[in-house]
Amino acid sequence: MIALVFSACESPEVVDEVTTGGFAEMTGNAQGTTYSIKYEDKEGRNLQGAVDSLLLDFDWHLSTYSDSSLISDFNRADVQYYCQIASHIIAECVNLSRTVYMRTDKAFNPAVYPLVNLWGFYDLDKQGGERPTQMQIDSILEYISFDPSSIQLVEPGKDMEGGRGAKYMELCKSDSRAKLDFNAIAQGYSVDVISKYFSDLGIENYMVELGGEVRCKGVNAKGNTWTIGIDRPVDGMGTDNRELSAQIKLHDRGLATSGNYRKFYEKDGIKYSHTIDPNTGMPVTHSLLSVTVVSHEAAVADAYATAFMVMGVDKTKSFLEKNNDMDLEVYLVYGEEDGSYSSWISEGMKEDLTEF
Repeated sequence: MIALVFSACESPEVVDEVTTGGFAEMTGNAQGTTYSIKYEDKEGRNLQGAVDSLLLDFDWHLSTYSDSSLISDFNRADVQYYCQIASHIIAECVNLSRTVYMRTDKAFNPAVYPLVNLWGFYDLDKQGGERPTQMQIDSILEYISFDPSSIQLVEPGKDMEGGRGAKYMELCKSDSRAKLDFNAIAQGYSVDVISKYFSDLGIENYMVELGGEVRCKGVNAKGNTWTIGIDRPVDGMGTDNRELSAQIKLHDRGLATSGNYRKFYEKDGIKYSHTIDPNTGMPVTHSLLSVTVVSHEAAVADAYATAFMVMGVDKTKSFLEKNNDMDLEVYLVYGEEDGSYSSWISEGMKEDLTEF
């Protein structure tokens, strides 16, 4: 079994019983976290350099931590009706994000960047400082829309409102204050990019993990379906003392887990979650501690895991009931008033998931 420490935007530790056989293993750093990959290549190729190049290229497109990335250029632009050329990576992330944004009633919103920054989750020096005022929050809520009227992908031959022709696909914003952060989908998307690269090379058995987002295909070195461990959401638990709440078999699927139990700061006895509700501008306060989503792509699982952390237990269950035709399987862990933990597993996941 591969045991992963899962939490939003946090580096996991990967432990595998088997490192023999025809499998190669690589690890490294990317996107402010770590990655771990295991794959069986009959040609015995060392793919570390190629993987690192793919991840560096991805950072150049979407990393908010790099001042030279395309998305940082977009965020810095202090111009009304600003447009810049959109790479295929940015365009695909925008389109997928828009789909999730609309389906989840805006619970998933890459334009939430200014609110997350206001609450101090991009700057450790701000954490524990003065709580934002309602006036500050309301002023930002005015311009964090991810609607097509606010953030647009302009196709060739079309003009954005205000008038600007586009010879190439462009990403545009109608308000100079708008800033985008695709961190809630970028790691899952990166996992999909690497997985496709392996599949294109004819590699049939692999496990790709980056920052806790995973995609598996085929079998592991023992010939068994890949098995992924999911952390119990306990405050203060780290890589040295973690406790698993469940394990799940994963074949040719993507998986993402999001949680608030490690990412928060405390001020005057109140814990402020790093998950911000884009509709209210406030950190979420419901009982949902972690959500694991399995889907056909890691990027899809990544986005919906974030959205469900915003929505909470009841709204997530209601969403899945209304959208039972979607390729989503979900595992929720939430707290009870007496301090105990409870869980809920979607029907399609019950056969593959085992709780401890």
